[in-house]
Amino acid sequence: MPAVSGVTALVKVGNEVQILTPSGSGTFTVTFGGQTTGALTASTLTAAALQTALTGLTSIGASNVSVAGSTGGPWTVTFQGALAGQNVATLVCGNFTGGLTVATSQGTTVYTTAGGQRKAKLTRTTKDVDSTSKDSAGWEENIPTFRGWQLDFDGLLLETDADFLALEAAYLNNNQVLLELVTPAGHSYSGFGTLSAFPVDVPHDNVATISCTVKGTTVLTKV
Repeated sequence: MPAVSGVTALVKVGNEVQILTPSGSGTFTVTFGGQTTGALTASTLTAAALQTALTGLTSIGASNVSVAGSTGGPWTVTFQGALAGQNVATLVCGNFTGGLTVATSQGTTVYTTAGGQRKAKLTRTTKDVDSTSKDSAGWEENIPTFRGWQLDFDGLLLETDADFLALEAAYLNNNQVLLELVTPAGHSYSGFGTLSAFPVDVPHDNVATISCTVKGTTVLTKV
């Protein structure tokens, strides 16, 4: 088996996906971040109309979700832009008429590659406590306790790159961000973390670069 190449190991930003599935006919509303849409008629509701209704909420904003699906549903809502890479709240459907119900479920996360990457480093740690006693026969003994992880990567500054904008939004708004490190064999390591460092280096005689340090706040999952 060949060694893993750093050239083809990539960091990706994950965008949350939620699916709205109607049952029956009637109208409903969608609430996100304390803001609620007007009444929506399920049987004639297109993906474009639902997207317009959602982006009209100040808690979402223009260009921060995309919606796909057939007229009458189900509709797949992908968070992007200023809401990309985040652990967002669940869309809440309510104010039903005509016996309609709309179920909200999690869809498959959409990952996109952060542009301009150069290198990445995944650090995995385990804390331990000293359990040495008189019965240790002169040997130090330790018990593993909490595990942690940190992902560092850097690259070129691409100010229009969607994932750079997502990272910057997460930093400015103090939000968690979902990252994935993918190896050439297709193994992935993913989890939510917080940006503890996000410097931009703009030298006088070279290209501008960014660095990103994300400290894990959830389980690191390997697939």
